Amino acid sequence: MLRNAVSLLIRRKHNQKAWSPQATSTGAAPPTGITTQEALQIVYRPMPPDRTVEYEEDFGTNLMIHREFISKRHRDQMSFDLAPMAYSDVELRQGQKHLAGIMNKERNAVAIGMSGKENDRVPFNVEIDSQTHELHSARYFFNENRMRYCDRFQEFFHSMLTKRQGEDGGNVQFLFSLMEACAIIYGCDTHDAREVYYQGFGSMDLDSLAKDEQQLQERQQSAVDVKHDLHETNSGHNIAVSFKVVQKTIDSLPHLFEDEPETKGEKIESQRMLKTDGGIHVKVAVKNKTPPWNNLQEKEGSTETYHDTIPENYAPLYKAYLDHARGDFPIASYDISTLASSESLIRRRRWRHLIEKLVGEDYLNISDEEFQDAALLNEQLHTIKFMDLKVGDAVREIMALLQRGTGDGGSSHRNAPLEQLPSNPEGRL
Repeated sequence: MLRNAVSLLIRRKHNQKAWSPQATSTGAAPPTGITTQEALQIVYRPMPPDRTVEYEEDFGTNLMIHREFISKRHRDQMSFDLAPMAYSDVELRQGQKHLAGIMNKERNAVAIGMSGKENDRVPFNVEIDSQTHELHSARYFFNENRMRYCDRFQEFFHSMLTKRQGEDGGNVQFLFSLMEACAIIYGCDTHDAREVYYQGFGSMDLDSLAKDEQQLQERQQSAVDVKHDLHETNSGHNIAVSFKVVQKTIDSLPHLFEDEPETKGEKIESQRMLKTDGGIHVKVAVKNKTPPWNNLQEKEGSTETYHDTIPENYAPLYKAYLDHARGDFPIASYDISTLASSESLIRRRRWRHLIEKLVGEDYLNISDEEFQDAALLNEQLHTIKFMDLKVGDAVREIMALLQRGTGDGGSSHRNAPLEQLPSNPEGRL
């Protein structure tokens, strides 16, 4: 009875009026016994209106209410992060791609999460030293079916090495990261889970490949448009690129020096007054060689072009620069994400085809080029598996160095060794 009285007093102190010792079957949160009125009081608690974001959405029988307070520091940081997206299409596309990656990661995790099939879930174990935070190992936990596949995988490569090089590999495990990836896909029961793992192994899923194929077609069309625009430019009908107009524009510019003569000759000679170290002014003749006007006329009449073969990877840059030169856009694009994208698409197609062969255990039909791709893909998968862990180690090391240097300006002690810094804990006695 006294225990219930204490609980009742605590709940009255925090403005909760109704309470039941059992979980109620009504209200906003029946398992916790919170009534609808109490939930509304919690949600609509007083917060500064100018820094509060409110969102409500009606789902029929359910109502979602979201209110979040954003501090000034967080709001300034958001403004700083969103500012490049306001004036740059490149930054906006990269931001949309990053946000889509985060949302797709949550969506893809459903197929391999607790709601998926049992064989689609592969536990990942990481062993880190508690003292030094050094990474010891990072491996997947396989079931019996996947372990038998790994044994067959290693048996084939051991026999192939013995046959080709005449030596036994011993206990060395060949292409370990590639073997893990193939074993994961081999043991999956559903197609969605396999595609999720393909996406994690370097964006080799069908959706990513189809999207990149569509972007490749768009780049090829951009290359055709750029060739068409450049051919029209070289036809001589475009006044903006005529050499006569260019020379007329150059002649109309004001001279940089007063003693510069007004001439269109091949050489412009002028005198400059240079002050030596002794304070004496010396006249120096300067010759500025300009290409003759006849050569410009010859180039204007020539039909030689250098843009018959424009790679589709560079076509968006060409097109953006031409739009900037015509005045359609204030700045030229600096998006170089399309460079080597076609080669990356072809390489990922080859890698997916190779994994499908290895998963199907079609070892006898693997060519020498595919064996070379297997070595490259193994290194790539090894990097993907350890990338986040290594980045975490690097961030932890940077934070440790920053904490060591806390209290001093950093730049004032830049030339001093770390052991001699006044804030170094090892140097304190």
